[in-house]
Amino acid sequence: MNIAQEMVDLNLGEMSVESTVGQGSTFSFSVPMAQPSEVLRRYLDRLARDRGNAATVSLIQTSIDQAAEMDRAAAADCFLNFILRGDDLLFRPQPHQWLLVVPTPPIELPCVANRIRDEYLAANRRRPHSPLPPFELSVLNTWPVLTGRDEILACFGPFFDAVDALPAIAAN
Repeated sequence: MNIAQEMVDLNLGEMSVESTVGQGSTFSFSVPMAQPSEVLRRYLDRLARDRGNAATVSLIQTSIDQAAEMDRAAAADCFLNFILRGDDLLFRPQPHQWLLVVPTPPIELPCVANRIRDEYLAANRRRPHSPLPPFELSVLNTWPVLTGRDEILACFGPFFDAVDALPAIAAN
């Protein structure tokens, strides 16, 4: 049961049980699929539960040139998935745009940007063919999770209102 609960939690799911004496128990779970705002809501709930008042989250937008070919956009997507840390989330609202959700205090954001830059340079040194397309990174904002939840969701939502989003990916 502990393993099942951990798997559901890692996927930002919710687990429930219904039990009747003498008849047994029914366990069920749900996980958010292709619903970016619901994935983010559950992610924020988990951060608030696990980190309490210390939880902060930053929303970082990254994009590549719209003219980049789809195979280069796919390579950029692979790279961004590679650099995720255990509690980071990556969303792809458009083929050439990503949103990175990082549970990092504002003071550590330069370290995150430097890590992404260093990984980008290292990845390009290892690429046998063309380099990764150049990225534009911009920090949209940083919020405390407990008091900024509605603002986070309000900032995040418009990225997915007008387009069909690609599935979210959680790094674990």
